[in-house]
Amino acid sequence: MERSFLNIKRKERVRNVCIRKKTKATDAIKHVLVPKWKWAGHIQRVKDERWSYIVTNWYPRDSKRRRGRPLRRWSGDITQIAGKTWARAAMDRKSWLLMEEAFTAKCGPYNKY
Repeated sequence: MERSFLNIKRKERVRNVCIRKKTKATDAIKHVLVPKWKWAGHIQRVKDERWSYIVTNWYPRDSKRRRGRPLRRWSGDITQIAGKTWARAAMDRKSWLLMEEAFTAKCGPYNKY
């Protein structure tokens, strides 16, 4: 779609990153990851035991995993960037916001999750 805006053909071999800079369009994956990062920080800073906090931090202790690849969890991407103690890191709002850029860059469209 962005190529058609600029009238660039695939034969010209222009990278998508260059096209995105020219159109100044936001990447769809980054558009989704930023609110996810902010929501994770918000939920960890909640003082009382709300359902949103309980559901986010819930881990099934008594169930067995089926054979095959482990299931992806909502917090898996966040754990990759902030580490296993991401819940403690989220308590400091300033450092959490600084890590947001690293999160969107690491989990972007051209990087594997």
